[in-house]
Amino acid sequence: MKKKKLREISIFFQNDSDLSIKLHIDQGSVFYSQYFWYVRFENEYTKNIGFNAGIEQGEFKLLEVISNLIELNWDIIEKIRNNEIHENDEFT
Repeated sequence: MKKKKLREISIFFQNDSDLSIKLHIDQGSVFYSQYFWYVRFENEYTKNIGFNAGIEQGEFKLLEVISNLIELNWDIIEKIRNNEIHENDEFT
């Protein structure tokens, strides 16, 4: 599933961990999508306003939460951090 669609529904997964099963969406894709959009926000914030330690800490907290739910693919995380994955790419 494309990240653009996942962005629109990822908010629901914060409150209903079984929702990915109900909607037949890979839970890993949802979590990577949440991380993708957080990193994108963080980069834009830093570029336009400046560094914010709280936002950076939020990124690490998100990774901690996700890593407790799925086994992270660090190659995907690194590609997201390095802007090597774009909005319409899939997480593979």
